[in-house]
Amino acid sequence: MPQLDLFGTTRWRSTIDRITELPNGIQLIESDLTDYDSVMQLVNRIRPSLIFHLAGQSHMPASWMSPNATILNALTMQLNLLNAIKFINSDTKLVVPVSNHIYGMTSESQLPATEKTGFAPINPLGMGHALQDMLAQQYYGGYGIQTVRVRLFDLIGPNQPDLFLLSHIAKQIAEAETGQRSPLVRVPNISAKRDWTDVRDVARGLWLLAERGESGKVYVLTSEQRHSRQELCTMLKQQTTAPIEFRDMAPAHPEPESIYGNSAEFRQATGWSPQITVQQSLQDLLNHWRFQVKFVGRLGQLVSQAQQVR
Repeated sequence: MPQLDLFGTTRWRSTIDRITELPNGIQLIESDLTDYDSVMQLVNRIRPSLIFHLAGQSHMPASWMSPNATILNALTMQLNLLNAIKFINSDTKLVVPVSNHIYGMTSESQLPATEKTGFAPINPLGMGHALQDMLAQQYYGGYGIQTVRVRLFDLIGPNQPDLFLLSHIAKQIAEAETGQRSPLVRVPNISAKRDWTDVRDVARGLWLLAERGESGKVYVLTSEQRHSRQELCTMLKQQTTAPIEFRDMAPAHPEPESIYGNSAEFRQATGWSPQITVQQSLQDLLNHWRFQVKFVGRLGQLVSQAQQVR
């Protein structure tokens, strides 16, 4: 692998406590991607050969609480990056991942979703991502900006915030194991079937796409490991001795009963294939929360007690 200079962006109010160790050679630069001047300074300073645009709202329920901000921020950040690249007349390659929420309320006859499946978003997150996808294509066709679009499905893996469903479930199991909460875990629309890919496999896939993907094209990245939420809950229950009980509940917002994709074009272009099974992802996720609940939580209690003594 060639020697690389790697940069990431952060905002003054960003929470970066989940970054436990920053590998050598990676620099964090403060920038606000919703502000054009800030983005221009960033791009002009670094003159990057490659950008992975992963910023923005990624939590669907949160997008319903702030729909305007979700959509406008997605649109503004995408435009700012594209226009900054255009302004400095750069051959920067921009990789634009978006969520499967762009597809909306799919029926079985429309599945598996492919690069040709149309957009029909039903939530603000999907709408914002659809705009990002279309803008990337427009700037490639209209200005020659080297954009590569990729559509992702449901992600799992250790260190995922507990805002997301599987991580939230794993955290509740870890808390139930230590007696901190009831073993009853409620799961919205437990029969819903999804494509699940470990975030570590996705990171590897995005890098391969940057190296081998064709500018102007769109790809679907998914492991094609298709399971219902009920099946994943059963896998988690098999990894604990706690008397966990899962109970179905109605989802707070409309969602498809099933959504999954076909990644044949992506695999052919990149040579990628998933290396981490869903079972391994779930085990790593549960162990992550066991550590957080047992040790990190206890450490916080001790610090608080020490401060009270003072």
